[in-house]
Amino acid sequence: MTTRSIQKIIVALICAMFAAGSSHAAVFQKANNSNLLNDPASWVPNSGTPGSADIATWGTTVTGANTVGLGAAAGWNGIALINPGGLVTITNDGNILTLGAGGIDLSQTNNGLTLNCPLNISANQIWSVTNSRTLTLNAAVADSGSGFGLTKNGNGGVTLAGTNNFSGPIVLNAGTLTLASSNAWPGAASLSFKGGTLAINAGVVVTNLSVVTSNTTAAANVSCSGTLPNNITINPGTNNIPPTASGIYTIPASGFVQVNVAGSVSAGGFITNYGVLNLTGSSVQTIGIIIGSGSEAAGTLGGVQDNNTIAAGKTLTFGNGSAFSYFKPGAATRSTLQVVGNGSVYFKWFGYNDTAGMIPYTNTLNGGTWIFGQMGQNNSGTHYVGQLNITSGAAVTVTNQNTGSGPGPAYSHGTYNIINGSMTFYNTVAEGHAANNFGLNIFANNSGGGSGTFTVTNGGIALGFASTFLNTAAENNSLNVGTGGAANITGNLTAGTTQAQSNPETNSVNLSGGKLVVSGTVLAQAAASGQTRSFNWTGGQLSAATITPSAGFNDPASAISPTGVTNSAGILAPGDDGIPGRTIINGSYVQTNVGTITMDLGGTTRASSFQASTNGFYDYLQVVGPLALGGSLKVKLVGGYNPAYTDQLNIIATSGAGNLISGLFTNLVAGPALGRVAVEGMTNTYFTVVINSQSNTLYLINYTNIASTASYATNITATVINSGTTLQVSWPMTHLGWTLQAQTNTLNVGLGTNWVDLSGTSAVISTNLPIVSANPAVFYRLRN
Repeated sequence: MTTRSIQKIIVALICAMFAAGSSHAAVFQKANNSNLLNDPASWVPNSGTPGSADIATWGTTVTGANTVGLGAAAGWNGIALINPGGLVTITNDGNILTLGAGGIDLSQTNNGLTLNCPLNISANQIWSVTNSRTLTLNAAVADSGSGFGLTKNGNGGVTLAGTNNFSGPIVLNAGTLTLASSNAWPGAASLSFKGGTLAINAGVVVTNLSVVTSNTTAAANVSCSGTLPNNITINPGTNNIPPTASGIYTIPASGFVQVNVAGSVSAGGFITNYGVLNLTGSSVQTIGIIIGSGSEAAGTLGGVQDNNTIAAGKTLTFGNGSAFSYFKPGAATRSTLQVVGNGSVYFKWFGYNDTAGMIPYTNTLNGGTWIFGQMGQNNSGTHYVGQLNITSGAAVTVTNQNTGSGPGPAYSHGTYNIINGSMTFYNTVAEGHAANNFGLNIFANNSGGGSGTFTVTNGGIALGFASTFLNTAAENNSLNVGTGGAANITGNLTAGTTQAQSNPETNSVNLSGGKLVVSGTVLAQAAASGQTRSFNWTGGQLSAATITPSAGFNDPASAISPTGVTNSAGILAPGDDGIPGRTIINGSYVQTNVGTITMDLGGTTRASSFQASTNGFYDYLQVVGPLALGGSLKVKLVGGYNPAYTDQLNIIATSGAGNLISGLFTNLVAGPALGRVAVEGMTNTYFTVVINSQSNTLYLINYTNIASTASYATNITATVINSGTTLQVSWPMTHLGWTLQAQTNTLNVGLGTNWVDLSGTSAVISTNLPIVSANPAVFYRLRN
């Protein structure tokens, strides 16, 4: 073999080796021209064009923006940009570009890449976009049904604007993946976050975004300025952090998915497994069904952060059985919350935000059953400083961290407007902290077409700051019960605290209608500088175990004064309407001509507790001071009680030396003693009302129907005393209030019809009469 022949073989081997290497990993550099990419002159070296194993590269040889067409269908392993002189654009000339496992690399460039041509991916893709650069794909991305997916790396952005159809998973490690058209999201794909943001542009309707999950390496979120009309699932991943015991919630550094909605999630539905939905912006939003799953015990409850400030408000519809970790209204937000089928929703924490100067938020609960583990969150005070409207029969229970017992909320703030529905606190309701002076104001009425009921099942309610806090501006705290409303307080109802305030503080109970029932004491704390305390009673029913007048009630308009209680327009009902019980007033009681006392009679035993059984007991009012009667006395029978004529019911008494019962009820019908009071709901049936002036006790006696012809034995007894000069006539206590009559006749006439009332005998059960020997025949009887 000659030397020339050996040289030819070596050259051939080198060429073969180059060809083999080229078929696996050749790098083609784009020439500095706009030739079509199927032209070898478009590449350096210009010995061919990139193939399926090659990387097409735009490098520093391209000195400016480069816009080129494919010229023919092309298949490359990948694309890389290494600092070309400007934006690179591949136009859409009707040809398809296919990329293999090499993907797209924009990690070493100062400029972006735009693909206007259709793209087919023949392998799983890694697209690295860093340095805030953007990769834009304006035409369809497809995978021919092969199930290939996409991994996005780097802090730059990828924009999908075409009608895409690849079915593999999308993994977003960093940066932003933007959906710029309504068909950009591939229907069968799933999205897993390890970081970065999925952005949905304004005007884009994404009908097939179905799953958003998170891994554990970085925070992640979805930013929607468009519309999500169908269901989307948000899973936070393995590192989701629930609020702490004090309500503090911190977005974790990993395992978190948050949907920031500046557009809308329509009534078609929205599902969050236990991720977080953040409503933002100030545009109108339509929110569909949000279904929460997960477990409080496992710390996997999701949540809603409402930071959307649209003045018209919005409506969020929750799936029945939803459970969330918190609901965070931002400044000046307005939201109506409802449940599918008026079902139930559980919130571990409901509402927070008392940043200085913040405009309070407004939430309306439209029907349904709502269980709140705690009102307020995100600070140690667990404040709620918004307005909560309860409408359409909504039933709200605040369980105090779902314990049902134990200490109550540290601080309660906000305005609770119970229009048509109910709100129940398991434990103490107390303000106790300045919280930017938002105050605590509760309203129960029926302005929404049904009754509004506020209930504290244990611990009572206190209006006013705790002793360790000072207000920083004027503040009002109040409990307000109006027509059709009800407030049921187990424990004491206290106005004011012992803390002197540097700014005016008003703590008031306002009863204008409905009813207020307090199982403990209605009282005010000792007067402190800067505080005004009052109980304003202009209508409605008051039922309380004890009412304690004191100097703490320092508003001159208060119905409870330092010394007594004045009922000028309301109803005092011991025990409650229909429930016999006892009320003690530790002071005087004055009832004017518009006030009413109502008494339930269920038997012959006087009630000795606030509420007794309807069987066997009757209402009792004990006044530790003088009592001035006026207005109305109303009585009714309860518990099947059928009084006997001889029953004596001691319904009102005063105690203390010199504390008399004075005045008269104005609604009594004429009769013996003070008169007769009609029995509610019965015809011509009355009790006689009698005052025993010796014991300062008011009785109901002689239950009778005045239309009846029945007679009752009086058992009058007579005894001659004082050496035969006086006849002492007596009759039983059962006939107190009856009037003794007499007639005097000759012996030949005997008993006639000339009866005469003996003055003063209706108020006693015994009287002394002179024996006049000139009267031959004298007869006595009692009349009712």
